[in-house]
Amino acid sequence: MRVLLIDRGFLDGADLWYLKETLGIDFVIPAKDNMAVTADARALCRARDPATGIVAQERAGRRRTRQGRVRLVGQVTVVAVPGVRSYDQYGDEAHAKQANRQDFVAHPLNAIVVTHWEGTAYPVGEEKVFLTSLPVTAPLAVLDLYDLRSLIENTAFRELKQGWGLLQYPKKTAAAVRGHVFVTLLTFTLANAFCTAAGHALTQRGIRRQRAEQYSPRIVLFAGDVYGIFEVEEVLILLGVIPAQCWQTDPVRVRHRYGLPASA
Repeated sequence: MRVLLIDRGFLDGADLWYLKETLGIDFVIPAKDNMAVTADARALCRARDPATGIVAQERAGRRRTRQGRVRLVGQVTVVAVPGVRSYDQYGDEAHAKQANRQDFVAHPLNAIVVTHWEGTAYPVGEEKVFLTSLPVTAPLAVLDLYDLRSLIENTAFRELKQGWGLLQYPKKTAAAVRGHVFVTLLTFTLANAFCTAAGHALTQRGIRRQRAEQYSPRIVLFAGDVYGIFEVEEVLILLGVIPAQCWQTDPVRVRHRYGLPASA
């Protein structure tokens, strides 16, 4: 794991510091509107100066006319604001406790400010701000990276919540959530299996008849951290004890499969 794309609901300075400084994992996360670091990043983005690294980067986009209105689809302008020191919670627990001291110096954190989106400028003071531990020499690359979160929302969370109905759990413990998910998956799989032609046929036969005709006793053998599933007759043949009457297996084929001599 190299980079975490995090929702603003998980914005916590101590956690972000631990990710970067202890685990070596970079992050990108939206800042909240009421944070001092957000206000500072918005103000600094207008003082663009290549010498300080506060530079803008723009993607032109495509002109599209719809209902008489012209839009620049895909157009975006972002400004890199490196080394912002307004997030006093970005550090370990001891660091955060010193935030009110006169000699306190906050840890630097990079920001990117989105000033234009789809050809429309955000009002001053309402620009979107993202905090990151990644370099911001190419701020568009950081923003494009965070856009991958839409895949998480649309193909993971939405699929789980809306498609599978995993919205409520019997209890909020790991075991309860895990059990609820497994039961849901098992039920879905069984329901789809019974929708097949074989499933329809099975429902008309009854489980005892089905098991008698299609299933034979099997043995699970474990060897260290691996296991195998064998027919009972197959295990006896491998042990050199060939039944007088084999109903499921052919001793010659079993010995050939495992490279054993042709005769016992």
